[in-house]
Amino acid sequence: MNGDLEPGFEKVALFIDHRQEFSHAARQLPSGEWTSKLGALHDIEHERLTDLEGPPQAYGTVALFLKRPIKRWRATKKRK
Repeated sequence: MNGDLEPGFEKVALFIDHRQEFSHAARQLPSGEWTSKLGALHDIEHERLTDLEGPPQAYGTVALFLKRPIKRWRATKKRK
């Protein structure tokens, strides 16, 4: 698995630091770009995961991708 956009799926990339510990996560947007929360700062969007890898950003490197099918929610009528 990789960070390529796959229609019908949502993906998360997990980063690890030099100690092999979890350091960051990024979520793929429907456009194929990624979004990240940088601590107390605002969320950012970035084209490539490598934009956050290594110094000076120090978010580590991508170690794992998670993916799941996008659920299609259907509106239902409220029952009285």
